Amino acid sequence: MALLALVVTAALASVSGAAKIGTRLTSGTTGVADLAAAFELMATLGFAATFQLIFGEWLPKHTSLRLGMTVCAATILVPAGGLLAIGAGARALRRRGMPPAKTRARAIAFLLITNAPNAIVLGVLGVALGAGLLDGRTCWALTILPPRSR
Repeated sequence: MALLALVVTAALASVSGAAKIGTRLTSGTTGVADLAAAFELMATLGFAATFQLIFGEWLPKHTSLRLGMTVCAATILVPAGGLLAIGAGARALRRRGMPPAKTRARAIAFLLITNAPNAIVLGVLGVALGAGLLDGRTCWALTILPPRSR
């Protein structure tokens, strides 16, 4: 899995011009990069801990943590990974004997718990931007209202 991720990352970097990101990161302040890495580590461990709290009673502790980390990695690496990864995790739990109704309810709770902070922050920042409390474009239709499908 790590080798596949490395190959895909290298291919995307060469096609998209993202190779310059490495140069920018090495020329930047190490404190900012360290802080970003620390936040990412806390987010990943928090995701795995939440997974363990919600689904852990059906798995041994080390398996639950490993499956939580796998689901977290899949949400990052795979398009629409949040839905696909939690679905794969729920399927694995059903194979271990978790009733389907309990699996569905807990999967929905897990998605809400892990995505609610993002939605709340986006909503608050959209309202603040639309109200002119933050610098940036203050077009009401672009900052507060969700975009319409064409």
